[in-house]
Amino acid sequence: MQQYRLKEKLDKYKDNYDFVIIDCPPAVGILTVNALVASDYCIIPVQSQYLASEGIPDVLDMVRNVQKKLNPKLDIAGILLTMYQAKPKLCQSVKDGVNEVYGDSIRVFHRPIEYSIRVAECPAVGMSILDYEPKNSAADSYRSLAQEVLSLG
Repeated sequence: MQQYRLKEKLDKYKDNYDFVIIDCPPAVGILTVNALVASDYCIIPVQSQYLASEGIPDVLDMVRNVQKKLNPKLDIAGILLTMYQAKPKLCQSVKDGVNEVYGDSIRVFHRPIEYSIRVAECPAVGMSILDYEPKNSAADSYRSLAQEVLSLG
């Protein structure tokens, strides 16, 4: 079955790595399903905008379908707010809303990923934000996320 192709490929290498991170499109499709089938955990990224947070139920439905039919070991590590800016009230409102609706049943990562134009510049220079501008607030956000993910076990 084509839903298992990525899992079959990655299984050959799983003893060589502590973690494999798969970044995939937010749309329901064969690439995303393959990534979920091959994964132990998934992180649901949500831009800190109202309409983006409205899509969380659709993503949760997709994850739960994969759990039920294809990968019962898949666990939701949490919801990660991205492109967050501390000043606009909208971002804080989205953060509060996501915590209120999902915080009791799904982890909402403590620190959102801060918006920074520096992150957008990184691919052009072939560097991560941690190397490109390590003191940037977005770099701090990613370090915080890494610590939180490592604490999951």
